[in-house]
Amino acid sequence: MPKVRFLPAITILLGSLLLPPTLFGRGAERSAVAASEGERAHLDPPKGESTTSVRKETPGQEQGGQRPKTATTQKGEEKPTYEGSAFCGDCHDAEFEAWRRSTHATTLHPPSPREAEGVAANIFCAGHEIRYVLGGKHARRYLVADAEQKRHYLLPCRYDVDTKTWTTLHLDDWQTRPFERDCAACHTTNFSFETLRYQETGIGCERCHGPANRHGDFESAGGMIVFSKVSAREEVLVCASCHLQGGKSKSQGTPFPSDLQAGADLFADYHFDWASLENAEQSPIDLHQKVTIKAIAVDGRTDALRCTSCHSFH
Repeated sequence: MPKVRFLPAITILLGSLLLPPTLFGRGAERSAVAASEGERAHLDPPKGESTTSVRKETPGQEQGGQRPKTATTQKGEEKPTYEGSAFCGDCHDAEFEAWRRSTHATTLHPPSPREAEGVAANIFCAGHEIRYVLGGKHARRYLVADAEQKRHYLLPCRYDVDTKTWTTLHLDDWQTRPFERDCAACHTTNFSFETLRYQETGIGCERCHGPANRHGDFESAGGMIVFSKVSAREEVLVCASCHLQGGKSKSQGTPFPSDLQAGADLFADYHFDWASLENAEQSPIDLHQKVTIKAIAVDGRTDALRCTSCHSFH
């Protein structure tokens, strides 16, 4: 695969990234400036769609918890309609406030002044714009767009917030790993393989509970997912769509399933080699997640702890 061409400043940027952030000098208070809508690459949401960074009302959007208008397919089936987490927050205020401070909400977000502690402001000074930041509480990684503004790539470094140190990753092949192909589906909500666009950054309400037009249908098949009302298997399959890493879509070859709607049958399209659980090199957290998913979703155990026994979605 040919190397991706980046803007000229990328050479300066990468040289700076591998140095301690304290060597960049002044300007740490400056944050990266967002590009105009016309300059954004495919990962960015279409004009008018929401992101997790602000809570606001969208013109034409039904508010106050009303059921949003829906469209139908040629077969007369209702198309999923995503409204964004702010829509859900109109009625579920406490859950929204807890969620927007969670790690789910910050799996992908635009740069902000708080990133100045690490690198975002320094990258701006180096002459190259960081489009998005992954993570924030413990570790951060940074996305840049290619020169044609068509794809995003993770820079080959990670900033550890707790230790204030850098780690390099994928130094040899990072330019061959487009974020849209390898990562975006599990860092955004309502990601489209066809358009490479999404509804909002981060794991929003509808990523785990289902699209807003299912609201009120939680007691019917295919309705909105309410975790206090679904089986342990249904619950862990929602989590597994992103947390069961190491498998592959049978239809698309991507490292995540093609159908990312909450409540979808994960294993209809996603293949995972359960023999890989014997791999001693994987982290304890990864192994814990996979063992839990297998026990409930594959082996059918009813005595195993489900994800929400210990963890909160919000």
